[in-house]
Amino acid sequence: MNALLDKASSILGYGVIGLGLLLAILAYRLLSNGVVRERPIYVFEGFCLTVVIIGAVLQYSSTTAGAITARNQTLQDELRTANDKLSATQTELQSAKEGSSAALTRALKAESTLASASGAMAKIASLVPTELDNLRNVNNVLTDAGACPGGPHGVPLPHGSATANLNANVIGYLTAVKSTIDQAFPH
Repeated sequence: MNALLDKASSILGYGVIGLGLLLAILAYRLLSNGVVRERPIYVFEGFCLTVVIIGAVLQYSSTTAGAITARNQTLQDELRTANDKLSATQTELQSAKEGSSAALTRALKAESTLASASGAMAKIASLVPTELDNLRNVNNVLTDAGACPGGPHGVPLPHGSATANLNANVIGYLTAVKSTIDQAFPH
């Protein structure tokens, strides 16, 4: 019995379950000695077992509630992390949308500018052939000896051949310009 009392403090460390178990062991010892043969001790034994069962159920529900609370906390932490990531992703998405919108605006402006430049180049390309013909006519006048012979009223053109050479160079450059425009901006 002294050994049981020495262990009683450790058994009572288990709470209601330990108390019910200790009372049940003491009631069992009374019954096993044969000293008490009355009905109330059997009721007390039943009460002790009921206390043990109730204590076990409460312990189980407490453990289960603790596990549920811990799981709930873990899920809340994961949800908070997911919400933070969602917020960061939405911020990045908004930034990307603004960047793509600005790029689209620049692209549309560049397309408009290119269309204007294409129109201007087409207009220049249409003027170049006429000006080339005019320069060829001037070149013919400069190089044709019969166009201005100098007779009684005329004076031969000084530096006519040098001017004709310069004129021929301009014709070559304008022809190259027209070819480049036609290649860059086909009609």
